[in-house]
Amino acid sequence: MPDIDFHKYIGIPYKMGGRGPGDYDCYGLIRHFMALDGIDIPDYRSPDDRRLVSHIFQSELRLWTKTEVRPGAIAVFRVPGMFHCAYMINAGEFVHTWEHSGGVCIEPLLNWTGRLVGIYEYTGH
Repeated sequence: MPDIDFHKYIGIPYKMGGRGPGDYDCYGLIRHFMALDGIDIPDYRSPDDRRLVSHIFQSELRLWTKTEVRPGAIAVFRVPGMFHCAYMINAGEFVHTWEHSGGVCIEPLLNWTGRLVGIYEYTGH
């Protein structure tokens, strides 16, 4: 994992379909960090329909393999009505954004364990 200054992203606004640099949605943010890691993951533009976002994400989990909590892994959560994803920055914290976070923020994984679906890495097959 490259040395990323995650704090410089704090407060960048959330926007459904955001791919940066001025705004991000959760998938756009992890896609950005994965690219910094040299990993090109597919881009799925987030439609306005949350159910469709959830369906796309759930069907594409086959491209991801469960792994241990580690920097650079992706945490997948279930939030009301949809899935949500975040980028692990260390064993206990992740960086993410969603409509209730006020923009990009860093949070402890412990606060989200009840919503955690799993920790994944992209395998592409």
